[in-house]
Amino acid sequence: MDEEKAGSDSTDIEHLSKAVVRLSNELASVRQELAEAKKELRSRDDQVRVMALVDRITGLGNPRAFEHALDAEVHRAGRYGGPLCLVLAAIDGLEGIARHLGQEQADDVLRCFARVVGNETRKSDLACRVGDNRFMLMLTHTPTEMAAGITERIRRAFAAAAPGFAATSATASFGHADWREGDDAPALAQRVEKAFEAARAAGGDRVESA
Repeated sequence: MDEEKAGSDSTDIEHLSKAVVRLSNELASVRQELAEAKKELRSRDDQVRVMALVDRITGLGNPRAFEHALDAEVHRAGRYGGPLCLVLAAIDGLEGIARHLGQEQADDVLRCFARVVGNETRKSDLACRVGDNRFMLMLTHTPTEMAAGITERIRRAFAAAAPGFAATSATASFGHADWREGDDAPALAQRVEKAFEAARAAGGDRVESA
């Protein structure tokens, strides 16, 4: 009787041990799935955050990205000193291209400009599309002479590349301004706007500084 009871207890313990192992394995599997789900969720959240700062047509930064970056860079320049150069650009005649050739062709020209900017700037620089036909380039740690050279290369490269995308000629106008001691973000943006307007007033397809 005692032997039968002992045997039964041993069997119960064995079954219980197997059940514990099985539950432990299932719990580990659930934990792994939960960890993977959390990782995927974080990845999707990161993607959403990134997409919230990207222009859907050009892949450049959008106005929100530019505003955040400009405030941060002007603050940095004010604390540690320049150089910092801001560039405002627009494609000459883009409205006419859209009107005569269609919006798809106009979007191709925008993407062409974005590619040229990406090729001619550094990883430390930031380029954003801040309006339908307005681009801001933030050239960090860049003195005036270097900024002028970068901007001129962009102008020439775009003039050479654009016809293949638009089936017509397309140029761009640029204004650039350096950060000065005491500048806040609006003051720097106002000066670069004046330089850009001077480039447009002079007929476009040029670079002006302020």
